[in-house]
Amino acid sequence: MVACWLKFLLPTLMQYGIDYAERVVLIGMVVVFGGFRFRRVVFSARMAVLTGLTVVLALGLFYADEQLGFVIPILGGEVWSFSDLESDSFFYFDLTVGLALVALSEELVFRYQFVRSFPNSVAAQYLLSTFAFALIHVPQGVTGVVITGLAGLLLMGLYRATGTLAAPIVAHYLIDLILFAGWIE
Repeated sequence: MVACWLKFLLPTLMQYGIDYAERVVLIGMVVVFGGFRFRRVVFSARMAVLTGLTVVLALGLFYADEQLGFVIPILGGEVWSFSDLESDSFFYFDLTVGLALVALSEELVFRYQFVRSFPNSVAAQYLLSTFAFALIHVPQGVTGVVITGLAGLLLMGLYRATGTLAAPIVAHYLIDLILFAGWIE
C-alpha cells in the first residue's frame, strides 16, 4: 500500500498512469482469482432510492468535512493528493474512465472480496472493509480517513441491502464524480 502512495512524488501523468494500471490489475485479479463474474443487473426503484440516499449521505459527510476545513496530516506532515490536471481532455478522461476504474476496483476489493471472505460474519464484513478502505486514504489525513471510512461503511450497507455490486459501484462513481468535478464547494 505504501508503494502505491509513492506515486504522489512523481510527475502528474505518471501518477495517473500508475493509478490506472494498479486498478486494472486489481480488477483482473478479482475477476481471475476472486471468483467475480459480471452479471446482468435488474434495476429496481428500491435500488435507485438506496443508491441515491447513499450518494446524498456520503456527499453530506464530505461537504461537512470541507466546511469544517479541519485537516490533520498523517504522512510527513502534509496531506497528499493527485496533482491537478492541466489538460481539459485528460481531466474529462479521468472523470469518466479514471473514476469508473476507481469505483469498480475499490468496490470489488473492499465490498465484494470482504463479503466473500467473511460470509458468516456481517460484523467482520463491515468493520474490516471499512477499516481497510479508510486506511488506503491515509494520504488525505485523519479527517479524510474518517470521512472516507464512513463513506465506505455506507457503501457496504448499500451492497448488503441491494445484494448487487452494481449499486455501490454506481454510488461510488457518482460520489467521486461530484467531488472531483468540483460540483460541491
